[in-house]
Amino acid sequence: MCIGTDAFAQTTVQTQNDGAVASSKQASAKRTRKKPKPVAATQDAFNANAQVAAVPYVGAQTLDTITVAASKTEERAIDALAPISVVTQEQIQTTQPKRLGDLLQVLPGVTLQDRGDDASTAVNIRGLQDFGRVAVVVDGARHNYQRTGHNANGSFFLDPELIGGIDVVRGPTANIYGSGAIGGLVSFRTKDIEDVVRSGERWGVDLSGQVGSNRNRGMGSVFGGVRVNPNVDIFGGAVYRTQGNYKDGSGTEIGNTNSEIAGGLAK
Repeated sequence: MCIGTDAFAQTTVQTQNDGAVASSKQASAKRTRKKPKPVAATQDAFNANAQVAAVPYVGAQTLDTITVAASKTEERAIDALAPISVVTQEQIQTTQPKRLGDLLQVLPGVTLQDRGDDASTAVNIRGLQDFGRVAVVVDGARHNYQRTGHNANGSFFLDPELIGGIDVVRGPTANIYGSGAIGGLVSFRTKDIEDVVRSGERWGVDLSGQVGSNRNRGMGSVFGGVRVNPNVDIFGGAVYRTQGNYKDGSGTEIGNTNSEIAGGLAK
């Protein structure tokens, strides 16, 4: 009996121990299921990567457009007291203009007087033009070109390939740009070395061309510059544009619409 009792006791103890081990394993399994650490870590890593990806690339940040047209002092276009519109070099390249009207006709309050038989352009701001009512400035120098005849008196000649940027001020600017500028101001900036040579580069060349199928029209331009040293730059370019008499929708040739224009600049 004693031996049986001992065996029974040993068996009972062993069974209890086995039960305890099984309970311990089950508890360990439960604890393991309750702590999905790898999943949480992966989710945290995914969220961190998403936050990093959402941050914009600093090198691609676009700065506010700076203008000096409204007051002859550097200020953001949005901070200028006068209503002003700015056309950048990137917008000019995107438009691929054939004449100045392609750049100015989309601006608010601005209309143009263009003729198919004349390469000149006359700007009208809020219904005012001619006789100096709209001041036309190229690289800071006012153009007072006038002529008599049936065409607009305030017309001027400037190929769009030579332009690096445009500022248009709507409203009186006579106190800054001289007597008579009661309609507004159109200020053109010609291309400079910064428009062709990238930052950090020493030299650069820009080639451009256009071809038209309506009566043999085309354009070609080349601009180049070199930075000799931090204080000296050399820049220059030329443009040639030609077109024949164009045909209207019915195939009729319109006379006196041909032109041949050449221009250039050096700085």
